[in-house]
Amino acid sequence: MPRLRCNDYPARSPSLQFVDPEIKKEGIEFWPKQGDAFTAALGRGPPPQLCIEGIREFHEGCHSSSSDQIQYPWKPEKFTFVNILLRVQNLLDKAYP
Repeated sequence: MPRLRCNDYPARSPSLQFVDPEIKKEGIEFWPKQGDAFTAALGRGPPPQLCIEGIREFHEGCHSSSSDQIQYPWKPEKFTFVNILLRVQNLLDKAYP
């Protein structure tokens, strides 16, 4: 189950990690094991970094260079929580049809 952690929001983008749905513990073992985006995320980190614009792992991990910060700035008004969750759901739907 995905979880958005919103500490320091809106100054920083929310962090997306996958957690055990019962005990709410984060861990690599709770990440999807299929789909290009998820297998790539598991190869980045730790923790895994899903490369979706609007989440902290994108802005502060995958694209943290100075030039990337200019090209892909964090804008809370552009990346709503619903937008982020829909993008994750689309990736899950592709990985698990």
